[in-house]
Amino acid sequence: MFQEYLVAVKCAAYNHEKTIRQTLEGFVKQETDFPFVVIVNDDASLDHTADIIKEFEKKYPNIIMPIYQTENQYSKKTLGKIMQDKVDAFPSIKYVAICEGDDYWISKDKLQKQVEFLEAHSEYSMCCSNCVVITPNGEEDWSISQTDIDLSLENLIKKGGLYIPTASIVYRKEVKENYPECCKQCKVGDHPLQIMCGLKGKVRYFSEKMVAYRFSFSNSWTGSRNTVNINKLIQSWKSSLIMLEGLNKYSHYQYNTFFKEGEANIIIKNIGNHLEYADFIFNECIQICPDCMKFADLKTKFKLFLLKHHLKFIWKFLKK
Repeated sequence: MFQEYLVAVKCAAYNHEKTIRQTLEGFVKQETDFPFVVIVNDDASLDHTADIIKEFEKKYPNIIMPIYQTENQYSKKTLGKIMQDKVDAFPSIKYVAICEGDDYWISKDKLQKQVEFLEAHSEYSMCCSNCVVITPNGEEDWSISQTDIDLSLENLIKKGGLYIPTASIVYRKEVKENYPECCKQCKVGDHPLQIMCGLKGKVRYFSEKMVAYRFSFSNSWTGSRNTVNINKLIQSWKSSLIMLEGLNKYSHYQYNTFFKEGEANIIIKNIGNHLEYADFIFNECIQICPDCMKFADLKTKFKLFLLKHHLKFIWKFLKK
């Protein structure tokens, strides 16, 4: 087995028997001139996910490094640390890629292109790409730009974790050195990672569609969010607001307006997705960042006015 891996791929899997084979195939088909390892964590799945991972472990022992949990670690809030410890066990690793067990890579040279770029441009802390969005109703577009561009810190902060396809990300491992506690405690891991990369360097976006993202399927992350009760969702949103507050302080309030607008966006977006709980969501979330609406733009303030005055029929019309 290689001991001098340059890249680690982190793959979290749970009850992904319908998708994990395609995910793993996307990894082992990568054509690179450097060794990489896939750290795939089966989080005590109740289906045959672990059996499929074992097939690939046996066939590709130099690539697939599995972790088979007997108890679900995500529910214990220990999954992130477990996978990070595995990455840190290899001093040679410089870059980390992410792809969970419900998404997959469609470009066989994804890693090669991204790592080559980061190797040649030390001022960049992360790169990502366009993707194909797979929904139950067919494919949708997720293009940020038709050409390769640098992504602004403002957008990384304000547009949330879904601004960038997580499965497309490759970042420098050093970004997570001395990682702020507010990032570790956030229930959504991709948004704080993107912001930290933006704070520590430049972020490059490739317009090529290198990955596929499954949206709103029953075993995908977005699909599971549809079945979680509102109290659990609010706790997740609060953790994101606490994270933004923490990173605002971490960056010495240099980007205060961006962070405050980001907080306002989280509140308004989630109220809009759960109109029946509008007042409850607002009253719970605004406690974390009571001044964020002062920094919101006119469009956001108008949305809040409609929602607070129960003019939800106008909101629904505008949303259409």
